[in-house]
Amino acid sequence: ALPSPITYISVLSFLRKIGRIDRLEDTLAELASVSRRIQIKNPSQSGVDIVAFNTYLGAIFDAAAAGRPFLSSCDNESEMLDSNLFNFTNFNNTLDGTTSSEKYLYKGLNLLRGDAARKKFALEGDPDIYSFNSLLTAVAKCAKPGRNLLSITDSCLLTMKKQGIECDTMSYNARIQAAIAANEEDRAIQLIDELLASPKLDADRYTINLALVPFVNSGRKGQMLTLMRDFYEMNAGKNNRIILSAFEAFLNTLVKNDEVELARDVFDAFFLSIPKDRMQLTGIRPNPTTKHFNIMLGGYSRTGEALKAFELFDTMLDIGVALDGFTVTSLMTHPISPEKITSLLVQVESERVILNPAAYRSIIGAYGDAGDAASACWMFLEMGRVCQKRGRGAESWNVLLGALARGCTGDKGSTALDIYGC
Repeated sequence: ALPSPITYISVLSFLRKIGRIDRLEDTLAELASVSRRIQIKNPSQSGVDIVAFNTYLGAIFDAAAAGRPFLSSCDNESEMLDSNLFNFTNFNNTLDGTTSSEKYLYKGLNLLRGDAARKKFALEGDPDIYSFNSLLTAVAKCAKPGRNLLSITDSCLLTMKKQGIECDTMSYNARIQAAIAANEEDRAIQLIDELLASPKLDADRYTINLALVPFVNSGRKGQMLTLMRDFYEMNAGKNNRIILSAFEAFLNTLVKNDEVELARDVFDAFFLSIPKDRMQLTGIRPNPTTKHFNIMLGGYSRTGEALKAFELFDTMLDIGVALDGFTVTSLMTHPISPEKITSLLVQVESERVILNPAAYRSIIGAYGDAGDAASACWMFLEMGRVCQKRGRGAESWNVLLGALARGCTGDKGSTALDIYGC
């Protein structure tokens, strides 16, 4: 008898997790063989669950994204692969210009064409939208400047059309991501506009995140903010957790692309009740989290805007948002007096924040930059006490030595270092 779907899908999921495509293929083949024998006696018996096939596809595309060597347990691999799609002859040869990642993508594409998968693995039905989206997502992960893999995408879309499967929002998101990865921003904007114009589809938080940089670069900041507002108001008061998670991604994308000022405008408008561009918001406004503040503080570390960083930190404390080790590390990247460092440490202690070695090292370095070698030594001892072995590695010692070198120069160069009398 054929095992229950939940049983064999669990096995296949484990094989995918450990990257055993060969075992996945063998297991699916065995399931198909059993299913066919059962259907001879009982034609009404369902075939192998489509989720099992999608798990196998996922493993193939995992290998594509990781760039693993092209391997297969199928003896007739060259017969199974459509020569019209492949432009190589030796499946493990990269000298033909086709990478192992592309070979995995083409292999998955061939399985999605027509009834190939249903016949090969005795499936209960043909590949579904999830199957095709898995391929489009893998293409997005493998795309890069100079290699947009558009031929695979176009073949996938053609196959979907022939099988009566329409693109959904996830399909568009994957295609947009692939265009951005290939530095084809105009194509990305075209796809975004197609999605926004569709009466059947809605942009989700992933669409908005992908659209941020292309829209900013093309002078469509107003439309970008409108998309954020619509998303915000759709979820405000009903699903604030999604709002918080989405805006973490939005802020992070803007900061990573050096749009720190725009990220601050978004942060103020949606979390601090400071409207920008006449933006009017409804619904219950969620409070910003530590991570939202940390993203902005990290942005100011990139731009070196110390005044804005400490003003934002004061706001963080005023509205009662907890600080953490990353907060401290970000603030220590700016020029800061020993007195202000110590004041910050008092705040850390009052909130019982547990610092990691990276945060301690940033404080040690800041004391060194401020010319306070004694405090740097005291903080090194404190790190050893709190973090134990994690705080006594070579990296920590190097930071201390650098701090001592910087802290014993200039006006304090002739001052005796008293690490016990501080």
